[in-house]
Amino acid sequence: MRQRAMRWLVGLGLLAGAVLYPVVAGAQDTIRPPVRDTVVRFPIPLQPDTIARRDSAARGGPTLETPARGDSIQPSLAQPEMPRLTDAALAPLSWTRDSLMATGAITLADLLDRVPGLTSLRTTWLGTAAAGAYLGDVTRVRVFLDGIELDPAEPRGGDAFDLSRVPLWALDELRIERTAGEVRVHARSWQVTRTTPYSRADISTGDQDTDLFRFFFGRRFGNGLAVQAAVDQFSMTPDRAGATNSQTSLLARVGWARHDWQADAFILRSTPRRGVLFDETNSRSIPAIDLMRTEAYLRAGWGSTDGPAWVQATAAALGFRYTGIRDPQADTLVIDVDPITGDTTRTFIPADTGRFQGQYALSGGVRRGVLQLSATHRMRVIGGSAYQTPSARASAELGMLTLAANVEGQGIDSVARQDVSARVALGFARAGASLARRDDARAGGVAGIDWRAEGALRLASLWVGGGLMSRAATTLRPPAVFNRPSIASAEPAALGTFAAVQGTVWGPLQLDVLGERWQDVQRAFRPQFATRADLFVRSNFRERFPTGNFGLYALMRHEYRSATFFPTDGGFEQAPGHRIISSLLEIRILDATLTYQFRNMLGTRVRMVPGYELPRQTQLYGVRWTFWN
Repeated sequence: MRQRAMRWLVGLGLLAGAVLYPVVAGAQDTIRPPVRDTVVRFPIPLQPDTIARRDSAARGGPTLETPARGDSIQPSLAQPEMPRLTDAALAPLSWTRDSLMATGAITLADLLDRVPGLTSLRTTWLGTAAAGAYLGDVTRVRVFLDGIELDPAEPRGGDAFDLSRVPLWALDELRIERTAGEVRVHARSWQVTRTTPYSRADISTGDQDTDLFRFFFGRRFGNGLAVQAAVDQFSMTPDRAGATNSQTSLLARVGWARHDWQADAFILRSTPRRGVLFDETNSRSIPAIDLMRTEAYLRAGWGSTDGPAWVQATAAALGFRYTGIRDPQADTLVIDVDPITGDTTRTFIPADTGRFQGQYALSGGVRRGVLQLSATHRMRVIGGSAYQTPSARASAELGMLTLAANVEGQGIDSVARQDVSARVALGFARAGASLARRDDARAGGVAGIDWRAEGALRLASLWVGGGLMSRAATTLRPPAVFNRPSIASAEPAALGTFAAVQGTVWGPLQLDVLGERWQDVQRAFRPQFATRADLFVRSNFRERFPTGNFGLYALMRHEYRSATFFPTDGGFEQAPGHRIISSLLEIRILDATLTYQFRNMLGTRVRMVPGYELPRQTQLYGVRWTFWN
């Protein structure tokens, strides 16, 4: 108790100091006689990674004229192609670095909860494993980091991608591409372009003995050289049924860009650790992990993905290794599906094991007027076997009409994909549709057709919309990462509806509501009903703070989900329905942002996976501070 009290006092002291420091400093300056030429303000150019505001020159403050430094903004390193989004009923799900941090999202699961038809499954808010079932299927969420697909190759995860694996803190941009057949997450890692050294420190603490620290440093040089480094560390010790959870991540990049040519080397290494996580009856558990995970690549490119032509070649190494686990309960783990071979026999995986994947991608594209074309050939090398996957993408913007199409050959999951999407946007209305086909060789090459149709109307400052989503009959594989006795389930075709309201209610007050309903009642890995409602204020209050040195984001959220069912040999296990009320507060002063979030404020019992209760209340508060030295 004494340590917790000291932690709260230190945290509150940090917040109070960050808020009061500018005020105290200003007060001291007002009571002293003005002294000429003792303080000189330098005009700072607009920074790309901060909320836009005027510099000191625009405020009319004194400046010191110095010769302009040549090449202070250097060409960007190679960047992946980011898809055009065709959402109609909802605003596009896309975030830049600052807006991503301001969402309060801890893992990718927090962002995917905004996608109609997607159900997140997890046992805690921070760390551990999390899966996402789109249309009830845990295999339909795919993640690309800098153009490299992060496959669910860990034996303990089966076919389900672990959503806690995506480092939101290390990203510059994230887009969620929502097609009729799957959800593709495209992430672009953090880069710097300025020769002025950049650094940022994030410090957060909270209950459940949670501590989080991050530090970033990056700089470009006049010859085009780029140097970046970052570290992320968190730890959590739940005071209820749960396991100690911690992770340390290191990021490094060295690159060079000059004119149209770019080359860089990138590595992200994480070491998550977690004890055995027991269910409420202590009869089942999720085994402990002591893991080292690596994502690294060498990349060379010519041209910009936003320019008339570009080419990129990437050689990536994706690997992990379990180490240090000798507990008899965790020595072996039974899974149902091997993510590489598709073998559905029950396989024993030793606790001390590792897996390495080499992934090589050659991609290129052109842009001619409104048309954008690109192609990628991806080769994966796993265990001495090579898997070739060609793909092509096309998109066009024809005034009010946006078209997008994607064709992809069989990957390591033996699924070939084709999808096409369209959107028509008018000043008062939007309409869109998507059609997807999946050919699964493991299911005898049977093709399934999924479709979605949606639209929205503008009523004053609100957009009111909705749509239909349909999934073909398929076999749903269980999320093996939770070590449940779930089995694969043959599911009939499913049809669902969703509705959304987004926009401004009054002044800075805004609303974002999403609800969905499926026609069938008891089906695998998705609830029949789900709603999510955000009421928030987001503003820089320019009338009161014309310099833009202040920003406020205050949010209240209500989430509801009916029961979620997990098929077993004897029928279904059930994760009961729940409702969660949460809040988020972000206050920006100059380059410092104070943040506070409170999840599950009412302390309701929440189980997204049968038998595993999430922490009843979770608070996290801290500061993010950016420096340009």
